[in-house]
Amino acid sequence: MKFINLTGYTLRPLVDPGMYQFESHHPNPIMWEEDDGSRWRPNRSFLTDGMSGGWLVSAIMHCTTFQYRGVFFHDSGYRSGGLWIVMGDALPDVFTKLSKLDLDYMLARQIRAEGATRWQAIKLVVGLQTPGGWLTWRRYRQQDAPASVAKKT
Repeated sequence: MKFINLTGYTLRPLVDPGMYQFESHHPNPIMWEEDDGSRWRPNRSFLTDGMSGGWLVSAIMHCTTFQYRGVFFHDSGYRSGGLWIVMGDALPDVFTKLSKLDLDYMLARQIRAEGATRWQAIKLVVGLQTPGGWLTWRRYRQQDAPASVAKKT
């Protein structure tokens, strides 16, 4: 498992403190490759707060905002309910719905690939399963579901 094209994005701070606009570089976006060879990418444009999983997740992870690139995939997935499978140059990418747990476990694999310990990844997934993690999932899904259907590219 690995990241591909680590420079394939731009972050722009917004007026709202702690919020950023993520913009993917088309046609070379940041991607995540799983062991089975599948390549995933986040939405081309979305809002992210960069690993602000609430006080509990922050306390148990001891990490800084944007320390891990996996947060882009996680935030994009939380906002739109899934991620994109990259099909290659000749075919369009395919949006695939993913559950909250799928996204949480993918984030754990991603931070491990970026140097987090196994224990840190376990703490992250446990922290994301707390009521705060579920409230964030529901809030993002309610806010962005109608817009993400119209904006998917």
